[in-house]
Amino acid sequence: MSYFADASPDPRSHIKTLMRIGYTMPSAISDIIDNSLTANASNISIYSLPSLAEPNISILDDGVGMSPQELIHNMKIGCKDPSDERLRGDLGRFGSGMKTASFSQARRLTVFSKRQGYPMCAAVWDIDQIEKENTWCLEILDENEILQHPLLLLNKEMIQGTQIVWEKLACLNKTSHSLDTDTVLAAALSELDSYISLHFHKFMEGKEKRNFFINNKGLHPIDPFMTKSPGYQEGRSEKLRCKGGL
Repeated sequence: MSYFADASPDPRSHIKTLMRIGYTMPSAISDIIDNSLTANASNISIYSLPSLAEPNISILDDGVGMSPQELIHNMKIGCKDPSDERLRGDLGRFGSGMKTASFSQARRLTVFSKRQGYPMCAAVWDIDQIEKENTWCLEILDENEILQHPLLLLNKEMIQGTQIVWEKLACLNKTSHSLDTDTVLAAALSELDSYISLHFHKFMEGKEKRNFFINNKGLHPIDPFMTKSPGYQEGRSEKLRCKGGL
């Protein structure tokens, strides 16, 4: 008689697969921004200060945030059923973008979040710990650990918001003697500036304008269609019907 065996992926091997999904730093951060926009954030700020012994990147937003229970659920790989109907404006489908994007760039992911009416919460995925224990060991920080965290930017006075922190950056090869980490990060942030300004240009204008910042510098939209340039002409349009309307 046949029987069923547990063939679940080995965490130590699976995490290495997730780390190799083809992200660049701009596309990885864009996946995080997608979540911020879904959370109705008005301000999205990216920080990566130079001259640090251990460089890190933070993405901070003032969106609706998460309760402790929601955070634990959203830290799971594939926390969404792709066949479920999504709310209008939800840019996520599989519930893996934030994790896979982060794992492609950093070996340690910390998420701080605050939802209105709930205490601030935080959880950590550390790839070194996963490889050591060979289990999906998600670390949940207590209140004191959160408030004493040296990289916390989510202000306790903020009603709501979320901060993603990347540490142990995989894009920085610490064994290379010729590597200048400040130069590498500066070039990456310059590329990120142009990437966000182009790919999220439609969110930077209009009635529901969102504000984007890199190290406190405001970003400005780059319209690839040059709709405001002299001589621009609107071409023919065609209406297509799909589920939920036009």
